[in-house]
Amino acid sequence: MPDARKTKFLPPPLVALAAWILPGSGYWLIGQRARGLVVGVTILLLFFAGLLIGGIRVVDSPWIESPQQMRERQSKLPLNPVASLLQKPWFIGQIFAGPVVLAANKVGVSWGGGDEGAPFSHSRVYEIGTLYAAVAGMLNLMAIIDAAYRAGNDGGR
Repeated sequence: MPDARKTKFLPPPLVALAAWILPGSGYWLIGQRARGLVVGVTILLLFFAGLLIGGIRVVDSPWIESPQQMRERQSKLPLNPVASLLQKPWFIGQIFAGPVVLAANKVGVSWGGGDEGAPFSHSRVYEIGTLYAAVAGMLNLMAIIDAAYRAGNDGGR
């Protein structure tokens, strides 16, 4: 019989939200502490490795922009939010890594207090960093789904 201390009932949407806010915390909430720690550390290390490889601007949200990007966008035809997102498809994968993605993007566009923000890297390392950040987000999406499933099914036992 499973240990009653480790089996907790939490609504799956709450577990999924917690797992998005802090990678690994969904497992932590349902009592799988070791799994939560390993998954959380792995996802965050992968995300920050992407930032270290390609620079902080590998996270490029279609909605958080530097003043220069905003002027450039306004000079073109207005786009709806879906079209803006589809112009930067890698952000779809990255956002699943949690609010840390939005914080990194905000830091990137306001870096140095200038008009341009942090510089973009223009080499293969930028692409590799973008890929690392997106893979971290997709890995966290799988962890979110798994933790929510386990929360709804008695911890997956």
